[in-house]
Amino acid sequence: MIGVVSVLSVLSRRPLPIYLTSATQEYMKHRVGYEQRGFFEVDLYFSPPTTADKILKVRSFWNPSVSYSVSLRDQTCDCPDFEFRTDRDRNHISRLCKHLMVKLNEFDAFESSNEWVKLLTGMGTRGPIAAFEIRTEQTKPGLMAVNDKEDWVDFYARTTRKGETSKNASGAFHKYGWAIYQKRWSHGNYPRGGPHYRKILLQIDALDFYEQTTSPSRK
Repeated sequence: MIGVVSVLSVLSRRPLPIYLTSATQEYMKHRVGYEQRGFFEVDLYFSPPTTADKILKVRSFWNPSVSYSVSLRDQTCDCPDFEFRTDRDRNHISRLCKHLMVKLNEFDAFESSNEWVKLLTGMGTRGPIAAFEIRTEQTKPGLMAVNDKEDWVDFYARTTRKGETSKNASGAFHKYGWAIYQKRWSHGNYPRGGPHYRKILLQIDALDFYEQTTSPSRK
């Protein structure tokens, strides 16, 4: 079972929201754990490649005239996004900006990782802070990825091929968005089996974003 730790262990460099009063903290001590709510924490650590300590250049995805310097050994980048990730654990994908993700993929850093890490690191995006497998009896497992947005999470589920149901879906994974406050799928676009996943997603709220769920503390 995933323990609920103090809400004072907030996401890196983010201010405490005003509603985290002492009463709220007391409530969180007795909060039902993630697994009882249908969320199963995913291990987002990976085995880094053995490479020489050299600086690699990666072009900006938005401005081709700009390049950033990446160190695979130190897992650092001088892009603006990495400034908010520098305190996160090495070998945990929450530390990775897009530029680190690209170069680590080139060195097959995620080949021995679990299927969810391979999915997340192959999407061409920055690493999420935490991820949870969502299980229902009526669907294939889906994946909820927590990012820095306190009102949205990303959700990944398999698409269905002809004749398949959400229970035996074998198509490619597709990314969807879930709005926590509004309790809805982004643009009304949801996966096959969406109503079943929705029952689980309705159990999360803004407070979940201020718990250090993955405890990235191994240095």
